[in-house]
Amino acid sequence: MCAAYRTSGTVESVNPAFEALLVQLAVESHGLSQSGILRLFCGAAGKYFGASDACCASFFSREGWLIVETEGRQLWGCQGDSLSAATAERLDLAIRTGKAMFCETGANEFLCPQGDSEHSEVAVPFVSHGKSLGAALLLRSEATGRTDQLLVDQLTLLGTFFAVLLDHAHLFEQVYSSRQRWVRVIDAIPVPIIVHNAMGNIVRINRPLADRLGVHPSKLIGRPIREVLGMNGGEGAGFCPLCSDKQEGIEGPVEIFADCSYLVSTTKMGTDLGEDAQMIHVLVNVREQLEAERRYRELFDSIQEGAFFCNPDGHMVEANPALARMLGYLSQEQLLEKNLFEDLVPHKSQRGRLVQGLSDTDSLRNHEATLQRKDGSLLEALLHVTAVRES
Repeated sequence: MCAAYRTSGTVESVNPAFEALLVQLAVESHGLSQSGILRLFCGAAGKYFGASDACCASFFSREGWLIVETEGRQLWGCQGDSLSAATAERLDLAIRTGKAMFCETGANEFLCPQGDSEHSEVAVPFVSHGKSLGAALLLRSEATGRTDQLLVDQLTLLGTFFAVLLDHAHLFEQVYSSRQRWVRVIDAIPVPIIVHNAMGNIVRINRPLADRLGVHPSKLIGRPIREVLGMNGGEGAGFCPLCSDKQEGIEGPVEIFADCSYLVSTTKMGTDLGEDAQMIHVLVNVREQLEAERRYRELFDSIQEGAFFCNPDGHMVEANPALARMLGYLSQEQLLEKNLFEDLVPHKSQRGRLVQGLSDTDSLRNHEATLQRKDGSLLEALLHVTAVRES
């Protein structure tokens, strides 16, 4: 038999001793997981409310009410067990009313094997702002105190208080879990990543960059990024040599280590440069690409015959020094202002054959053409043209 009691809603239930208890429990719950908070509740129920046995349960859509923590003789089952249908019904009622409920246990041989009728089973809901976070069952000796309205109010308030603690612990665990996943993700990225605050102090550095520096990431947190990277930066670089006043960030590669040239990609977290603003720098080492480009440039420029690249419209993209000399230009840069079809092939008939030939095939060999030099004189040449397509 269950008896529901109406909570008065007055502040009488929060007497100074009970308020001091809540403050003490709040302090003891600091840093605890949800499981730890439930163990704290079981201990408080026994110490301050005379509960000889306790269990905390959570509701799962498929399994129903499952026991997650126990204290005492495990009268309702062991951790992970499902509650009986009758017990689950009492918890459901307590959740719906949002109040602690006392249930007579006199004839229940399971709860009172010696036939002792001076015990009460109490269902305490963990409800906060209409959200259920579980419930508890307590076996309490009536000889340890009265089961009057004050006790009902205090147990109801205790359940609400622990619901708030559970909610905060759940949010903290979510934040911590998200942070751990974020740390694992950026550590798994092979390129160096560094994050600093508005003062230029490091708040996160991934393992590839920390390994390059030969220091554990934890020992670099809080240190100035300028000091860690050993960079002075340009004029007006501020706290961070990798930051730039330009929206597109630093142009060109940055030399950080003796054997590395990095392209820097910067993202600002936050809408302003307040204390909470953070800058994320992703560093991509392009030293090998730069070296390959240097070797290609040396090879291209050393060719003794004229060589050039142009787009399909004929606009010059690259030209080597030999071609500039052949056509009488002082530098390759002057040639880049010209168009192959409009400026360098003066005869319309030859121009038409060249355009048609390139439209029919990707390669022309020994194509006779008359080119016009800068001074207007003509040069008879053989063109070898190959179309280079992007993959």
